[in-house]
Amino acid sequence: MTEVLFRGKRLLDYKIIYGDVRYINDEVFIYPRKKQTEIDHYQIDSKTIDQYTNIDDINSNKIFVNDIVKNINPESDAYNETALVEYHKSIGGYVVMFETIGQYKMLGMYDKLEKIGDIYNNSDLL
Repeated sequence: MTEVLFRGKRLLDYKIIYGDVRYINDEVFIYPRKKQTEIDHYQIDSKTIDQYTNIDDINSNKIFVNDIVKNINPESDAYNETALVEYHKSIGGYVVMFETIGQYKMLGMYDKLEKIGDIYNNSDLL
């Protein structure tokens, strides 16, 4: 079953929040699925909203759009390379482009990826 999950940085302190997204007027909110405080939703920076790809890395970390992954499969042409996870509308899915390969490939084609960061905090890894 496909899990629909989002993450975003809340405006208050830029802490990452996971849950369901709701747009109210011109503002964006995430409602966490597990209520951790009396607050049941947080206003989010709309530029930081990313969707879960339903693919986990080799360490069981959820991979989201705008995460940076490293190919750790020594048998791959793109071994040890990093790439940004993107949603490609014309391809109709989540993709990565490793420099050696030079074209978008579906994220699910790679079985040994390690999530090493995201575009917001670790853009230097690309």
